[in-house]
Amino acid sequence: TWSSDMPELPLALRMTGTEIMLQRYDNDDFTRVVSVSVQLRSDGNSLAASWLLPDEGRGFVHLYKLEFDDNGVMVWDMAASYGTGEGYPEAVESFGQPALISDISHTILVGSKNNNDNDNTNNQTTTTTTQFLYVTDNVFSLRFGTNTWPHDRCEFWWSNEGNVLAVVGTSEQRRDNKDNITAFLVTMHMVREDLNLFQMGEAIVLMVDNNGQPEEELPKLDLTDDGSMVIVGTRHNVYTYEWEEASEDWYEVGGGDAFFFAPQDGAVEFTDVAISGDGTIVAIAETSNLPVQTYEIKGGFWKPLGNAMACNTRDHYSDNDAPLPPTSVQVQLDGKGAVAVVASELGEDGIFLCVHGFDKDNKEWVQMAEPGQNSVYDNGGFGTAFSLARRAGRLAVSSPNFDDGSDNGAIYIYDLDALQQS
Repeated sequence: TWSSDMPELPLALRMTGTEIMLQRYDNDDFTRVVSVSVQLRSDGNSLAASWLLPDEGRGFVHLYKLEFDDNGVMVWDMAASYGTGEGYPEAVESFGQPALISDISHTILVGSKNNNDNDNTNNQTTTTTTQFLYVTDNVFSLRFGTNTWPHDRCEFWWSNEGNVLAVVGTSEQRRDNKDNITAFLVTMHMVREDLNLFQMGEAIVLMVDNNGQPEEELPKLDLTDDGSMVIVGTRHNVYTYEWEEASEDWYEVGGGDAFFFAPQDGAVEFTDVAISGDGTIVAIAETSNLPVQTYEIKGGFWKPLGNAMACNTRDHYSDNDAPLPPTSVQVQLDGKGAVAVVASELGEDGIFLCVHGFDKDNKEWVQMAEPGQNSVYDNGGFGTAFSLARRAGRLAVSSPNFDDGSDNGAIYIYDLDALQQS
């Protein structure tokens, strides 16, 4: 039970097992990581990690398992690895972005971008692909052929149970021939037992008015554990959809058309969305001083739940300094919506990451802890990517450009169950 009576909040988190050091491959020189992806399996005992190096977009995907060594110490053991050039097609960019793990054995879904020559011009067109990797005798193998989506920009989400894959990308459609309208397509795909994909219902089309400004970010998305509900957020609107088996299509839930709105003047924008594994609670992140609000479903409508959340950064500012609103905020919920992890990017001050628990007695969110690594406030990029296990009290946080002189970044895994036992 979470309680606001716990002393000396926020607490420093205790690590589970040893940290994971991202290896260097070619030389002893420090190479900054361009992008990193981290995801814990829902039981918190396996982790998929990938990182992208700047030279020719080379990417690597690793699978780690929590094991005990000969001395009885918990360690994160690298069970398998896979990288660009190991049987993967040439001309691949952003290999391993993202790398997603589900509860299907130790299968990992890998995203990448392929640049293909355009016959009509000297330019190149971009398609985004997925490939499944599965582990056999501690070696990754390709499970089936590449799935391709003809989007210039595209991102993927995979349900924890591994049965639904969501794909978000741009579309060439335009409403009323207006240049300031961007169309996004959200397609949901059933992942069959043979790992082949089958589209579920019609594509969800989101038409976004950019107010004369480019729509730079793809919509954010999250799925319930079984993939039957999805939350989608653009910069100014948030939608929730539920799969109806009888009609075999997606329908809006929680109050009809976009149930949350942000000012269109750009002063406040949505930056992330999350839904609990059971679909009862959602979280919306925005660029404000109180950036995260949660809602619960009641009578078919989303209703505010508790207070708004923010990372309490009072210890990192002098009395005369006031923190500015974050430039970007990320949020994740656990399976029952009782734990929330919030990461606020505050420009030159770095990324502040903290853990909140919902106090059911007082109906409020309480900041329970913040990771205690020195690299939180340096250029190591601590908090750039993080993952909260749905059904286990574990949190993985990357510091992709942490340099200890021999490795190329690190991932730390923290024990959240210890907070509830304090």
